[in-house]
Amino acid sequence: MPDVRFVYEDLAQLSQLLQQGAQQLEETARAAQQVAQILEQGGLLGQAGDIFASNLQSRLVPRTMRLSHKFTELSQDVRGAMSDMSSEDQKDAGLFR
Repeated sequence: MPDVRFVYEDLAQLSQLLQQGAQQLEETARAAQQVAQILEQGGLLGQAGDIFASNLQSRLVPRTMRLSHKFTELSQDVRGAMSDMSSEDQKDAGLFR
């Protein structure tokens, strides 16, 4: 069985990057929602504007938010794995004392 080693600093950085990605996706979703509102208020008239605004609200915003939630979930999973492995490392270290 291969030896598995965790570099906790790298995992913490990965978790932080995933959380930052989630925040950026939320900002993107908010910006898309604002654009859709501008379009609805006459920013782009006609059927093209209506369809574009509708697609922003019904497709882009929800999918971007789902991706943001997934990034947050992954960040929490990485943190959980770090905690579990740290506990196991401490327990195993106690066996050699």
